[in-house]
Amino acid sequence: MSKYMIETEHTSEECLNALDEFQAKGLLEKSDFGCQAGVHTSWVTLEAKNDDEAMNRVPSSLQSKSKIVKLNKFSTQQLKEFHKM
Repeated sequence: MSKYMIETEHTSEECLNALDEFQAKGLLEKSDFGCQAGVHTSWVTLEAKNDDEAMNRVPSSLQSKSKIVKLNKFSTQQLKEFHKM
């Protein structure tokens, strides 16, 4: 399993429907939203086998407005190796 961050935008007009769809997908309480600050975007971090599985967790009506990023961490040893290159 890999870790993914998914950013999903929606308009103020789409907001209530987007929240309903996030709830239906089980993501409402796992997501962070900027809506009350006027930024109609959500962010969620989740584990999935691949990009497609991660994107399929997003409500289908919002997938075209979503950006998915596979996350990774770096170790101190890796950083040292990068500096040697």
